[in-house]
Amino acid sequence: MEPGLPYASPAIEPLLVPPGPPDPPIPAALLAEPSLRRVKVKISTRLKRAIAGWTAVVFFVVCSLGSLADMGVFMFAPVVPATVVSRSMRSNRIDFEYQLSGETLTDSQEVDAGFYDRIRMTPTVPVHAVHFRRWGFAEIDMPWADFVVQRLHFWKAGVIGVVLAAGQLVWRLTWKPIEQTSEAILAIHGVPTFARIIEFGARSSRSSSRKAVYQYFAPGGAPVKVTLWVESIWQIPSRRPGDPMLVIYNPQRPEEHVIYKTLPFTVFLKDARG
Repeated sequence: MEPGLPYASPAIEPLLVPPGPPDPPIPAALLAEPSLRRVKVKISTRLKRAIAGWTAVVFFVVCSLGSLADMGVFMFAPVVPATVVSRSMRSNRIDFEYQLSGETLTDSQEVDAGFYDRIRMTPTVPVHAVHFRRWGFAEIDMPWADFVVQRLHFWKAGVIGVVLAAGQLVWRLTWKPIEQTSEAILAIHGVPTFARIIEFGARSSRSSSRKAVYQYFAPGGAPVKVTLWVESIWQIPSRRPGDPMLVIYNPQRPEEHVIYKTLPFTVFLKDARG
């Protein structure tokens, strides 16, 4: 059995499937010859991947711009004395206030643990500060080595963005074409039929998974009973006993199947759209 496909165990005897609505028509693409079938990623799936990738990129850019802005203040803004208002040993944060352009401004900054230990007893600290309209921006004056270490702490968030963006890039470059995945091969070469829901909703005693039981008939009328534990109710498009649910199974090994509506792609005819 291919990894990732639902587990199915052939039933010894036909089960009593509750009555339900009649089977809807099977999509024409699934009834065509395998040589005419093609798969195409659903717009929703593609959109989710794009959002994940761009979110990582934007996250990284925002973190980078924040660090560059702080570096600009640290390098070019004048130094003024600031009075320490409070300290937090848990987060190594220092709250301070300073005078600039005739106004009293407040700010706070998290610093490296080593630098915090050196200044935790001092009542004042020098800060690089700029004033823009009603807002002030300040960076505590410190040796360059401490500033770099502090920025590295801030860049932990940016590193997460880098990892996410790199993961998206690697996934796009190395992931085998969708036509070569086990689910797509089954969708192209398998046989469509309708399964009937027997049971759905029983929870596992050890997790939040729900139990789904359904049955379909393989060639020759042999019933195939499937017991599947799902984490989300959306993994089973039909949930009422007796409801039909379109599945595609392997005629050589009928227990191998996929649920059509849960696939991240649709099947279409090569002639029509290929």
